[in-house]
Amino acid sequence: MKSSTSYYAAFTWLFHFLTAALSFVVVVVILSTAHEKMVLRAISNMTGELVQYADSTAKQVHTMLTACTYQNFYNPQVTKLRTQADVSNFDAILAIRVLNSFTSSNGFIDSVYVYNARRAYVYSTKETGSDTCRNFPDRSAVELLTAKNVCYPYLIWRGDVYSLIISETDARGICTNAMMVNFDAKEFNKLYFQFPYDNCALYRPDTDEIVFPDVVSEKTASCDFSPIRNASALSGYVSGKRGRSASFIYSYLADPKLYYIRCIDADRLSYELESFRTTAIQVAAIILISWLFVSLLILIRFYVPLKKVVNFLAVQIGQNAPSGDAVFNNIDQYLQKELVSKEASVSILKREYLKQLLTSPAPDDADLQTAFGGFQTELDTSRPLYIVLTASEFLPGVERTAVQSATGEKSAAESVKCAPAETARQGDAPCAAERVAVDGLFAFIVQFSSEEKASAYFERIAGNEKMAAVISEKIDGAHGMHRSFARLRELYAARIFYRGKDAAYERYIDTRKSGMRYPEAIEAKLMQALRAGNRAGAEAFYGDTVRELCEYRYAAIVFNLKRLYINLTAALDGTPSAEKEERLYDSADRIALVIERAEDISDIDAEYYALMEKICAQSEEQHKQKQKKTAERIKRIVDEQLYDVQLSSKAIADSLGLSDTYVSKLFKASENISIANYINEARMAQAKRLLLETDLTIKEIAERIGISNSQYFYVLFRKYFSASPAQFRSRTEQRTEKAYGDD
Repeated sequence: MKSSTSYYAAFTWLFHFLTAALSFVVVVVILSTAHEKMVLRAISNMTGELVQYADSTAKQVHTMLTACTYQNFYNPQVTKLRTQADVSNFDAILAIRVLNSFTSSNGFIDSVYVYNARRAYVYSTKETGSDTCRNFPDRSAVELLTAKNVCYPYLIWRGDVYSLIISETDARGICTNAMMVNFDAKEFNKLYFQFPYDNCALYRPDTDEIVFPDVVSEKTASCDFSPIRNASALSGYVSGKRGRSASFIYSYLADPKLYYIRCIDADRLSYELESFRTTAIQVAAIILISWLFVSLLILIRFYVPLKKVVNFLAVQIGQNAPSGDAVFNNIDQYLQKELVSKEASVSILKREYLKQLLTSPAPDDADLQTAFGGFQTELDTSRPLYIVLTASEFLPGVERTAVQSATGEKSAAESVKCAPAETARQGDAPCAAERVAVDGLFAFIVQFSSEEKASAYFERIAGNEKMAAVISEKIDGAHGMHRSFARLRELYAARIFYRGKDAAYERYIDTRKSGMRYPEAIEAKLMQALRAGNRAGAEAFYGDTVRELCEYRYAAIVFNLKRLYINLTAALDGTPSAEKEERLYDSADRIALVIERAEDISDIDAEYYALMEKICAQSEEQHKQKQKKTAERIKRIVDEQLYDVQLSSKAIADSLGLSDTYVSKLFKASENISIANYINEARMAQAKRLLLETDLTIKEIAERIGISNSQYFYVLFRKYFSASPAQFRSRTEQRTEKAYGDD
């Protein structure tokens, strides 16, 4: 019996050895055949890295150019230059100074043109100066600016420069004014040329030339770029001919219409992967030898009864050794933990897969039904889907379930399912549901047994203001989830601007106006009210502005609210120009953050009301200072012309170039006394001084203070001092003599 057991052990070990050897041979064959695929995959990864860099760089440049260009386009001085039919030289100089500052602050900007269709005139920051459209030296720019019914591309290449045009059109689609920013081509190309690898270049297919850098490596110069011009793909890999041209990868930059080129050494890459394959084979051989050694040790102990092994393990863990049940119980618990871990992994993968479908479009050839089945989801891609986006973790009729570990603790993998109790009460709850967390929100993907139940359920959800949920239209198949989710995110962000039950449905977006029309007329009334210190009127015009903006899409609302906030911030004076420009940038970031975090439109209103209150307070202070200065001028005029018989409020107003009514009200508000009474008080004070300090007659004193009628002088003096001039002088002399007599 012992001999047969030994033969069996030897045969089993030999079978293990042959199986391991065969596996080793298969691994070697697979690595050898997959070598070329690994090379192509590595090149594909490098191409993807280049495409990602090209896209991110283009996006950054686009954002930077748009921000700085639109800021100068809507500058008040530049707006006058491009819109008014009659532009004074002073206004033109101020606007050109603003544009020169814009040009000098960005080294890649060559010049800026401003087109005024009402004057048929083009203003320029170049030394050649401004001129009419007929005589302007840059003819290609004039043709672009004066073209009718044209839709400008983002960037226009014009030889040595790229041009970016921003224009405004009338109802007929004809350009009424525009601004063209010209970027120096060589300096502008540097913005895109930041890829951290050698042998890179920017290639223009239209002219078949490398536009940057000026000096390229020998390998780059040997590339044959003709396949790019004939290819339909925007990125890819071109294999060079051995000894003639180098291999390279490329990616298209849409805005400047250039290709980003990177030369690669495919032969060297293949050699490095060959070394990797050799290393992999060596590791497989080591694993094979180790496996054979361990299996040999196990077979040596093959004759030991299993019962002894079980009892030994039971003794080691402190359990009941004779029965060995504790060991089997521990094995059972271990298997349960592994099962729970697997379920948690499947749940996590399912949520990540659904999140990917929401945030990016699914490939057309993707088999979503098979994928859904593999992730054990109840959703059926052959039936309509709906998406509900909300900040709440729960939906009516849907409850959360969590995978429980063997120790009773909840794992991180969570799912949702229909709640039977809720379903029984309402009768319209989803028949299948999945929940996905995306950027702090929860997207519930739900299905119903009928469209009637879906309509009834969503009607109940839309009426719940505390839930603040937005609901998609019917989605036929999972391929449409990305588009609906993107629209729902926009609708959720704009929920504080849109009122009513209908605003909870995705279709509400289609009722909003497109474009970014700004209510300039209402803003002008708002600014006028603020300059007058009329806070209530300003808040009313602000409300009109917000109501008009709410008729547009979310991006237009945010952009125009930022524009209004920047204009209000600019209305605050008392800040140096450099600091003021920095404050405008900060204000744009501040209001954008307020809008993003706002839970209700009143949060945004409070920010604008606080700013308008500051402007009103500033306007009131300026008005008081102006009143004070004018009142001081009136006092000086009274003191200097007190002798003039014609001195009056009308005479003073004429000397100041203002109306009599305005001057009288202003002086009364500032000094709390009328001009006529102030003149009388000043004359009486002067008459008192002359009576006490001079021997002039009453008549002479009256003439010196501008009163020709002695009788009127007597009446006026008695009114102020309760005595006639003669009595006042006599009493004063008597008091003086008495004082001397006492001494």
